[in-house]
Amino acid sequence: MPLFEPKLPRMLILMRHALADRSVADFERPLTPVGQVDAWSIGVQLKGMDWVPTEVVVTSAIRTQQTWAAMRDHLAPDVEPCIEPGLFRCRESAIEARIQQCRSNTLMVIAHNPAISRLTARYMDITALRLGTGWTVVFERDGKKWNFLQLLKPKSDWEPAVD
Repeated sequence: MPLFEPKLPRMLILMRHALADRSVADFERPLTPVGQVDAWSIGVQLKGMDWVPTEVVVTSAIRTQQTWAAMRDHLAPDVEPCIEPGLFRCRESAIEARIQQCRSNTLMVIAHNPAISRLTARYMDITALRLGTGWTVVFERDGKKWNFLQLLKPKSDWEPAVD
């Protein structure tokens, strides 16, 4: 894993976990079959744009770990996730503090609303944003500022519903 070099652009990928089963207790909620496909589709999109994380941080909740597992083999099979229990039900400042500890060129954080949406909105310099499940936002650092590059939505968000 390459260490961060200040002269190189530094990428940040913020993702809300994919769709999870709401019939299970919050912390233990697994991804649904749609969530599995959605996570995989985000991995395909990221790989296609050559936005491959060299470091991945997930919360201790099952759904964030399964989101990474669903995309890992296609996107970055050698990257083991760092499981951060303190990022479950946290404030956006906790995610930001973890981002500041990053030592790689491309960091991916998979977390939960409202914190992941609030941090994303702040980095996009907008008042409010609510990320849907699986929504992924890519930024590039320019000095101390994060520049918005792309919003990616999972496959189930771009296909019309079938009756």
